[in-house]
Amino acid sequence: MPCWLHTTQPVESLWAPGLMNIMEPVSPRKKIAIIGGGISGLFVAYLLKGRGWQVDVYEKAIQVGGNCHTVSMKVPRVSGGDNGILRWADMGVNDFNEPMYAEVYELMQALGVETPPLEDTASFFTADGNIVYTLDGGYETPMPIGFAKQLARFKGLATDVLHSSSYKGWTLRQFLKYPDFEFTNEFIQYCIFARANAMYFADDRDVGNMPVQSVMHYYVLQEGYGTNVPVKRRYIRGGSSAWAKKLCDASGAQVYTDRKVVSVNPLKGDAPEVVWREGSAQGSDTYTHVVFACHANQAADVLEPVLGDKEHGAAFVDMRRMLRSIKYTQTRAYAHLDASVLPRKEAWRTYNVRIRARGETPKPYSMTYVINRHQADAGNPHDDFLDCEQFFVSLAPDRKLDPSKILKDEHGKPLTRTFQHNVVDFHCIQAQQDLWGDEDNRIQGQAHLYFTGGWTVGAGLHIECWESAKQVVRLLSETARSSAQMTYEDSPSGRYEPEYIRRLVR
Repeated sequence: MPCWLHTTQPVESLWAPGLMNIMEPVSPRKKIAIIGGGISGLFVAYLLKGRGWQVDVYEKAIQVGGNCHTVSMKVPRVSGGDNGILRWADMGVNDFNEPMYAEVYELMQALGVETPPLEDTASFFTADGNIVYTLDGGYETPMPIGFAKQLARFKGLATDVLHSSSYKGWTLRQFLKYPDFEFTNEFIQYCIFARANAMYFADDRDVGNMPVQSVMHYYVLQEGYGTNVPVKRRYIRGGSSAWAKKLCDASGAQVYTDRKVVSVNPLKGDAPEVVWREGSAQGSDTYTHVVFACHANQAADVLEPVLGDKEHGAAFVDMRRMLRSIKYTQTRAYAHLDASVLPRKEAWRTYNVRIRARGETPKPYSMTYVINRHQADAGNPHDDFLDCEQFFVSLAPDRKLDPSKILKDEHGKPLTRTFQHNVVDFHCIQAQQDLWGDEDNRIQGQAHLYFTGGWTVGAGLHIECWESAKQVVRLLSETARSSAQMTYEDSPSGRYEPEYIRRLVR
């Protein structure tokens, strides 16, 4: 089976200091600050390993991982009793498609991260229950008439849309309404809009206004649309936090958790100054380079004293505009036992997506994972499905959960968490182009400042954070600077499109 990022190099050659020849011979010692201990920042720290440079990671939370956030809890037993069953669940990142994550998957294996397959099933339903169907077309929950053929047609168009200049600037709605494709209004509303609205980077105000090429970009990577590559979805045993911790430990970087960066001044002498706060303590340090591995709006806030300065701000006007152009959605996640947010039981699947009926006020997507199906792996020592009550993780539930059914951690605190993700709209695409433009015009590296993370590449999947991190590490090497460009000018679509996505369909 073809593997789109397969490498013939032995696994041991993938790690620092020579991952895929990212670096030429090590340049003089540098001192790197990475702001953000999420997966993107940890990727950069890991790729810098072994170069003899000082690498400091600043993370404002008490643990690394960012949207890789795992919680543990006691789930009640069906048989009753006071002692529940110890289980865990991810409240953010929770799975990936192996064939499209080849390098990241190899890294996980090398670090001893276990990634069993999961049950990849999905249901879609309206709040009133008038529409309920599953993608597997179960006998009791079949897809509406005509949906299967239209979905196959939509999948078949994915790579053509992604790589054709004809669709540059098209919205998802424009594409779906194009007469030649013969998509019905019911299919658009109750299948494609429902699926697109369930994507974490969707614009919840109007999913139809999203760039169709961005939507297809996600489906090619995460669902294999148009590639003839079978989907192999996996979850991370023990949770995504365990993966982040192993990556952090393997990086060898100095990691400061619970330490918030409050400002970065790139005009402080010849090296950027990083000012941080930890509790009541405050300090500062200077670095040869600063890598922002955080949200764009967070980077803008930290840099605002310089970006908004009347005297010096003009030199950073493009950087400020780029960072402020990225929009974010906020999602609340809950671990709970309340089945009222699910469809009727015969329609329960791993992923259960609430459909927005025509005319209904747009809201953030609402999805519920049935964790007993998501982690349906007999090899997991914590799984006891015969005696474990069904429990769930809901993202932006559209009705109030029963407070008594929200699960609690070991300290009795309700298991709920808010996280953010950038919206991939036309502004985001433009920001990516500006960031990675040609050597003379790109914002990346200006004043020794670099940016990585979900907003910098594609839809912000793990594999795209990995690609972004690799490019930043290349740029941090003076000898490799000229070859580190993330080209998009020669892309047929004329949009930001790194080389790895083009290799996918060769």
